[in-house]
Amino acid sequence: MLHFLRIILGLALSVWLGALVMTLLAVTKLFARFPRATGSTVAVEGAPAVFAAFEESMRWIALVALLLSALYALALRRRFAAVLPFITTAIATAMLFVSIIFITPKLNQLRIEGKSQSPEFRQGHNTSNVLYLIQLAGVAVSLTVLLASGNISRKPQKEF
Repeated sequence: MLHFLRIILGLALSVWLGALVMTLLAVTKLFARFPRATGSTVAVEGAPAVFAAFEESMRWIALVALLLSALYALALRRRFAAVLPFITTAIATAMLFVSIIFITPKLNQLRIEGKSQSPEFRQGHNTSNVLYLIQLAGVAVSLTVLLASGNISRKPQKEF
């Protein structure tokens, strides 16, 4: 059962990490392909839709990953390789929900009001970037430790 839990947790973290990277690449490419300097509004209008799609789906993946990482940590009882993924997944989940609840609605409202060049928008955007990077680091660390822990749940075998 512990092996199955570890596999499902690894899958959830992998999906989350993949979505984080894909969102970053998609938005970066939007702004590279449709720069504001040319008068194009494609990236300015498209990026919020990309982030909205990410947030709508990742909230559920994050909650599943948090629950699974908690169960994994409890099952392995205080082993650092099990507790660290829970801690970093909890931090990443918190950053996602701070962004969803506080940052994204504020940025969307400012964008709708035509204030996307304002200092308030830039400050919110910078905060969003920091939260996103913390989330990315948290998920990456969780997945790396989970994968590196390998056979932690197995009893050590005697060497001959």
